[in-house]
Amino acid sequence: MSKALGNATRKQSIFIIASILFLLAYEVLPKKQHDFTPANGYQTALYDDANMDGTSKPSWINEGRDWRCELILIGGRGHCGMTLSLDWSHRISHDFSGYDQVVVEIQGSPELQHVTMSLRNFVPDVSTWGDVESYQYISGTISKDELNRELTMELREFRVGEWWVEENNIPRKYQIPTYDKVTSVAFDINHLNPSGVYTIEIKSVTFVGELISRATWYLCAVSCWLVMSFSQLVMTAIRAHQKSTVDRAMIKKMTVIQNDLIDQSAELEKRSTIDPLTQVLNRYGFELVLKSLADSRQNDSSTTLLLVDIDHFKHINDEYGHTAGDGVIFHIASMLNMHVRDLDSVVRWGGEEFLLCLPNCPIDRGKMIAEKIRIAVAATDIDDLPTLKVTISVGVASFKATENFEQAFNAADKALYQAKRKGRNRVITLDSEAESA
Repeated sequence: MSKALGNATRKQSIFIIASILFLLAYEVLPKKQHDFTPANGYQTALYDDANMDGTSKPSWINEGRDWRCELILIGGRGHCGMTLSLDWSHRISHDFSGYDQVVVEIQGSPELQHVTMSLRNFVPDVSTWGDVESYQYISGTISKDELNRELTMELREFRVGEWWVEENNIPRKYQIPTYDKVTSVAFDINHLNPSGVYTIEIKSVTFVGELISRATWYLCAVSCWLVMSFSQLVMTAIRAHQKSTVDRAMIKKMTVIQNDLIDQSAELEKRSTIDPLTQVLNRYGFELVLKSLADSRQNDSSTTLLLVDIDHFKHINDEYGHTAGDGVIFHIASMLNMHVRDLDSVVRWGGEEFLLCLPNCPIDRGKMIAEKIRIAVAATDIDDLPTLKVTISVGVASFKATENFEQAFNAADKALYQAKRKGRNRVITLDSEAESA
């Protein structure tokens, strides 16, 4: 019996080691990549702002890669750009929905301040094949200090252009970026730069994604554990109906390990950074943003916090049902996303409460943004609930890099409490008696 127990222990150790190695192997899995450059068969073309009565002039230096833009701003508007596409009919597309990053390397002249990278994605219900202006416009900005080196951009940083939503009267459900039918990629020098002559070279554009998601990989490990553990338990029961206390202790130990692995798998899924209902950050996702913000902020830069609460939300749930309540939460999240910058963070803090983190934003400007959002929410109808008028209350506070986030959050929370106590549908800061209703 002692020999059999030793063999079983060795087998268990081997399986544990194999499982650990399997889990660790995920970190060295290769990434799937798609090279979106002229060298990979894509066609290139330059475009200008003539359709907007502009006079900016793009020209090739080395066709397909190097080009020059003579940017002439008229009334604060103007642009030059380069488009990469596999087919100028814009009917051939790529599915990048399984990718989460794009790695770009752009060489630009020293005077260049910003480059806008954009994608066009065909959306069946709102786009017309061949009419590229009707395709979803998704963009991200590359700043001066990110040029002339390899830059990794997260696709979740990109945003749908407000002008595309407004000009095409796009329904709310299509205002979230999608990447399943991308037909072209473009790089644009626009009004974010002063008038002047700029040179730019697109050296590489590579979309990067996981071959298999971390959750799926870990689920495979857990499933193997479950199958192997259950099989061994059954075989042990068949071989010895009433084995010794040592065998029963082994079974108990394996059951504990099995339950621990299930708990670990559930924790990994729980710690996802995105709130599933609203598609904005959850608290864990905001922890990562806050850490990055602390590492990158200058000592004299202010960060403004807006703590947003949906007024009378319990009444909405009681009167219209929880499905309608979820729709209201999604509606508010979409409104918040529409009124913030790409570098800002929208967080579902819990229930009907949201937190907006606005880096490099003085508190006075933060109050103006909060007021703009409050007015927009109050004036906007909710799909399928035209008779329901939803309002929000907002608490505002700010802090610098050398100050404590928790103190600023508590100040915003107290301001929010005052806003609700004073009648809701208003913006309040602790250091001011100003309020809106």
